[in-house]
Amino acid sequence: MVFNTGMNDAEIIQSIGGPAEVARLLGYERNGGTQRVFNWLKRGIPDSVKLKHQKTLLKEARNRAAKKAVARIVDPIHLGKPTAECDAAQTQRNNG
Repeated sequence: MVFNTGMNDAEIIQSIGGPAEVARLLGYERNGGTQRVFNWLKRGIPDSVKLKHQKTLLKEARNRAAKKAVARIVDPIHLGKPTAECDAAQTQRNNG
């Protein structure tokens, strides 16, 4: 089963917050649940889990991916420059 997110299973797990967060989200016990989800990074999310939790997995993956995309938008003041360089440019503008 394939989710049409443009992400593979490992990317979905990482976008949600990693194996521990996915295990918590799906209601798995702490002991063993994280390891189970960690194994999915290599083996893929089982189809039965995708079917049972498809809305949860897709919703979380999309929401978190969108938040990361927004966070990557370049601040117009920084213009993609390293922080020290930006601070120097801002100070120079302020001191005229």
